[in-house]
Amino acid sequence: MALRQIALKLQPDLLNRIDAAAEQGGMDRSAFIRNACVKAIENTAEPSTAVDPELLKDLKLADERSRVIVRDILHRIKRLESSVFPDEAADPFQQ
Repeated sequence: MALRQIALKLQPDLLNRIDAAAEQGGMDRSAFIRNACVKAIENTAEPSTAVDPELLKDLKLADERSRVIVRDILHRIKRLESSVFPDEAADPFQQ
């Protein structure tokens, strides 16, 4: 899919934080912002421990970039569970 260029106005401190997070995740600024937008759009209103940033902070990781990977994997698992078990009552993993 072809990408379209857009103009975006951000506060300097936010831009610095985006650049730092992108670098930490091994991405450029554009990829980081695209990734954040997709995650925001795909995120459901339903609270989930799989994407809870507070729980992710508790993970002990050798490399901080792996936190992004773990968050993505947990989010994908949640989406997969939602598609396989659309009725929460049928989900054998729900307690």
